[in-house]
Amino acid sequence: MTRLAVFSPLPPAPTGIADYTIDVLHALGDSYDVDVVHDQERVDADRLPARVRAVRASDFDATGYDLPVYQMGNGTAHAYQYDFLARHPKAELYAGFGDFAFWRMRVASAHLNGGFARAADLKAQDVLTDISGADEMIAGEEGAVAHMNEDHADAILLYATKLLGEDDGPWRISGLDPEGADLAAGDRTARLAFPARVTSRVGIREMLVALVKDARAK
Repeated sequence: MTRLAVFSPLPPAPTGIADYTIDVLHALGDSYDVDVVHDQERVDADRLPARVRAVRASDFDATGYDLPVYQMGNGTAHAYQYDFLARHPKAELYAGFGDFAFWRMRVASAHLNGGFARAADLKAQDVLTDISGADEMIAGEEGAVAHMNEDHADAILLYATKLLGEDDGPWRISGLDPEGADLAAGDRTARLAFPARVTSRVGIREMLVALVKDARAK
């Protein structure tokens, strides 16, 4: 039987996600071997299905599980987490724990230390991606990423190996922005810069098609 590690708050945690998770666990319990990983002092164990076990995060051992399942809210309050988790999937194992937090930074300036005699002070616009005028592109990013990863894994592999010189691997797109695409394969990451800025849904498609044509020509 497939063994799942579900990472989620549980009742009596003061969140609707905890109550919703109980419903999900009842649906999963008949078909999967499920452990729920949490960081709470107390859990209402009587609300868990008979075959589901609650495991403290401090006691969790990832060995032997077939799949992790991370339960995250679907409200806009959680939206800031999606890009981070797409780029750092291992963070799904702990992003919901009480000692983990997201911080939003407003960049005023940056200092680059690239090695001997290669230090420089940078302005905010030197390190931030310009998203002005790209509302349509940003709105279409999630769908474009999902489509590429589900239907065009071969194209993504070409981006990584032919255009960026990376080794073979299970490459996927973890994010898109007006200036390029972020690629990941396990712990490896790569950045595919676009030759021109993209601000629309049509622009995303045209750029990705053009890049795969360039890759196939190499």
